[in-house]
Amino acid sequence: TGNRRNLLTGHTGKQAQPPGAAVTLAIVLVGKTGSGKSAKGNTILGRKSFREAFSAESVTDHCKKNSGVVDGRKIDVIDTPGLYDTTMSKEEMKNEIEKAIYMSVPGPHAFLLVIRLGRFTEEEQNTVKWIEENFGEESSMYTMVLFTHGDQLKGKSVEEFLSESKELRKLINICGGRYHSLNNERKDNTQVPELLKKIEEMVMKNGGQHYTNEMYQEAQRKINEEKERKRQEEEKRERRQEEEERRRREEQLNGCKWSALAMYSSPLSFAAGAALAAVKGYQCMGTYFKSGSSNSEDQKE
Repeated sequence: TGNRRNLLTGHTGKQAQPPGAAVTLAIVLVGKTGSGKSAKGNTILGRKSFREAFSAESVTDHCKKNSGVVDGRKIDVIDTPGLYDTTMSKEEMKNEIEKAIYMSVPGPHAFLLVIRLGRFTEEEQNTVKWIEENFGEESSMYTMVLFTHGDQLKGKSVEEFLSESKELRKLINICGGRYHSLNNERKDNTQVPELLKKIEEMVMKNGGQHYTNEMYQEAQRKINEEKERKRQEEEKRERRQEEEERRRREEQLNGCKWSALAMYSSPLSFAAGAALAAVKGYQCMGTYFKSGSSNSEDQKE
């Protein structure tokens, strides 16, 4: 839109431009525990800003933000707790991820989905789905896959590794084919500038815009609507089951009444009917008392 303020340049106009010195590029790191998010946050900033450790548990239990100037660009990097962290409830995780949106005001230009090469798990396969479910389908337009531990490929290129993994290729395609790899063994200083350039290209493709709080709120609205729909469906299912059970008890009671009537209406069948009643009577009494108990409970409610 021509009159909409360009959130990268700070000016209005149709043409988006790369981030200038006065504009901060906001980057949110997401990924499962152990993917190396915090370490890569430090790599991007060029200093030890985030706590990192080799651990099965997330070393980041709250969103943390650090800023810096890298290759002439002002950047904010927000580190988040590891997805699927067993020490946090889903609600706690949701609250922390929500904080990341507000910490990157006016909104993140990029979600970097951090994945450890050589250890692509089912949880990581579901990570993009998790992001889309919690941030909305539009969030994939702002997402790039960032591979870590590229040094563990043992001489293979990232492209060779991807050619062997259908699921990884599928994940990257969802993210618009965008990915980057940070290799600890590479001695040159071009990896981070190359990453920032790719992020800028993604931002340009998005018209110079960033992910917004409005997008997040819309995603949450859809989540709540889906929860409400499922709740109503469950209530309907329970009511149908109760109605079927009530109808079944009524049919059994009616069957008992007709059995008794048939027995007493024919003297010849009285003896056989009496024997049958001894068995049938217990069943009917059980049905009767169940029905009575259920009705009493319904009246109490």
